[in-house]
Amino acid sequence: MDNESLARGTVKVHTRVFPLAFLLFLFRTNISIDENVVTAPWGMSDYQVNPGRHRVSVGFRYFFGRNMGGATIDVDVGAGQAVLVSYRSPFVVFSPGEISVAEV
Repeated sequence: MDNESLARGTVKVHTRVFPLAFLLFLFRTNISIDENVVTAPWGMSDYQVNPGRHRVSVGFRYFFGRNMGGATIDVDVGAGQAVLVSYRSPFVVFSPGEISVAEV
């Protein structure tokens, strides 16, 4: 590993679907870290970030809705540290999802 990758941290985002909302598997998630939006499938995604505080938002597209079930959390990431953000979709797509953070 080079020094640059050692100085960076990782935000791991684990997205899950509420069990009775299985139709959501047809849609992708919108993961935003500091307003940089990435579309990703449900499951685990890793993102390299600089050390510091980051705002992580997760939601999903649903038919004509651009970002349903949105939830946001701020995380502190140290150099070489991995932080796990867990998101679970709501049962009703118009409600916010559940989001939490834990150090890996």
